[in-house]
Amino acid sequence: MPDERVVTTFNPNSWDRFFKKNLLSWLKHLSCEIVVYYEGDQPPLDHPRIIWREFDEIPGAQEFIDEAAKFAPARGVFRTGYDYNYDVHKFCRKVFAQYDAAQEPCDTLVWLDSDVEATRDFAGFTEYLNGMPIALYERPGFHCESGIVIFDMAQCKALFDNYMGLYLTRKVYTLFRGWHDCWALDAVIAHLGLPTTNLSPQGRTFTNTANLEVVSASVLGPYFFHDKGPIKHAA
Repeated sequence: MPDERVVTTFNPNSWDRFFKKNLLSWLKHLSCEIVVYYEGDQPPLDHPRIIWREFDEIPGAQEFIDEAAKFAPARGVFRTGYDYNYDVHKFCRKVFAQYDAAQEPCDTLVWLDSDVEATRDFAGFTEYLNGMPIALYERPGFHCESGIVIFDMAQCKALFDNYMGLYLTRKVYTLFRGWHDCWALDAVIAHLGLPTTNLSPQGRTFTNTANLEVVSASVLGPYFFHDKGPIKHAA
């Protein structure tokens, strides 16, 4: 089996609410290493397949977050109200974590949101790439859904360099439709002209807005449940 590694980060307030349960489900149903970036105190769970890393040790991450915290639009706050599309302060964490994890060798790097639960034994992610550099949930007319993203590391160096570059150079703020990770990832894929595998070809499109939660209707639906919650279903 190809060398696979899962990476994630999480809000410390979510540990008892759902992430501990989900992390245990990954240990039960997946066989790969799991890299978890944490803020604050390290959670009290030791396992030989979990690699705990302090988020604030990622080069440039804390500086970017502190800077964004001082700029209301970068927190999605406008006179008209909150717009998650521009909340780069919240959603930049997964980009820094993905980039940092990508600096270590592996064949396939997999991002799982902390609110994704594994529901049954799963053989591996690599086959779902179908030879492409990246597999993700595309939503034509909208941004992608990035709760589960699979990267072929042999084909993704330029992707990660450009993806992280948007944040380190602050060019992410020039993206017209939004500043969070999904808009940024879509922009980099388009810029590089990368071919992709769509994990959910029957998911949400510009004319089909009923199916917002794409994971359950996808090829990974039998193995994973993405509990986005009622508010985040709109995203």
